[in-house]
Amino acid sequence: MTQKPIFNQLNKKAKDNKILILEKFKEDIQEIIEIFNLQYDYIEEHLKVASLEYYLSMEYYSNMLATAFRKNMFSFYSAFHSTQQGLFGSARIVLRNIYEFLLIGKYSAISEDNKFIDKWTEGKDVSLQREVFSNIISPKLVEIKELWKLLCKFTHSTIYAQQIDFNANRFFKDIKFNLILLKVLLEMNFHLLNSYYINSSLRYYTQESNIYPVNEFNKIPIKEKKKLLKLLFKKTKSKMEREPRKVIYDYKLKWKIKEKTLT
Repeated sequence: MTQKPIFNQLNKKAKDNKILILEKFKEDIQEIIEIFNLQYDYIEEHLKVASLEYYLSMEYYSNMLATAFRKNMFSFYSAFHSTQQGLFGSARIVLRNIYEFLLIGKYSAISEDNKFIDKWTEGKDVSLQREVFSNIISPKLVEIKELWKLLCKFTHSTIYAQQIDFNANRFFKDIKFNLILLKVLLEMNFHLLNSYYINSSLRYYTQESNIYPVNEFNKIPIKEKKKLLKLLFKKTKSKMEREPRKVIYDYKLKWKIKEKTLT
């Protein structure tokens, strides 16, 4: 019997993995999809209002956050589907990218360091360790820094990078790690946009406007969507270990920045 080309074999394995992973992690997958849909619909409504000519109440860092929001949407989708197919190693490259976006985004919003924001906007290299972590006085962000180091190990050319096998049933622990991390990052993503991009003025105009098309999500009042998301986040955190919960907790705390970084 002639063996199928390797590309065809990998395609079949990806399909088989997806069925197996959905069966094993059905609740995790459903939660991620629900949070993703609800969160992005909620924020998209505000972004549409923010783009209107009559709405001008935006901060210097707002365009940066809007860009990160849009790019993260595709990154979440990519990392989720790669993980679903058993490609947890490849997904971690994208997950690290999301994570760094979120850390840089929050630092930009609270420091209001225009030079740092301009540097990022111009496409220049930004050092997370030297230009972000070293300028945060409190909280200590121990778990946040540890997670970043771990993701660096997974994504640099180290012994921990990528994967050597494509049989999902041998790597349930790694797949679970990715699914938990997706939930952590989705809550961080919502916090960043809802706390720093969406201000009281934008909330008011969005609630008063009616510019977005009807779908199954915007039949739900905006305030109700926010309540549903908070309930989902509470549910997902209740099943996490201490470390991922601490990452979320510290990310949502008020960060104190060294005065010398302020502009």
